[in-house]
Amino acid sequence: ENNFDVPQYIDRIFKRIGIISKLEKNPSKLLTQYIPVNRHAFLKKSLLQFSKDYCLKNIPKCDECYFDICCDYYNKKNDWKILSRRNGY
Repeated sequence: ENNFDVPQYIDRIFKRIGIISKLEKNPSKLLTQYIPVNRHAFLKKSLLQFSKDYCLKNIPKCDECYFDICCDYYNKKNDWKILSRRNGY
């Protein structure tokens, strides 16, 4: 099958960076349109390492991350801005 399977760590990273909306219910279908089949394994491996090194689930290392400039989560923009206001972040 040619679908780009989206494990939790990829979902988390792409939602934080703003590639997909926090409300997206089917990120696999959406991302499959844009990611070439021959790049699935490479991208998953790279993002798994990135999630272990920087974009941790509970306490991300935003100050060390090289996506901080464009990261909605770090900059509390878009969906994260609304969440931040509601939760007092």
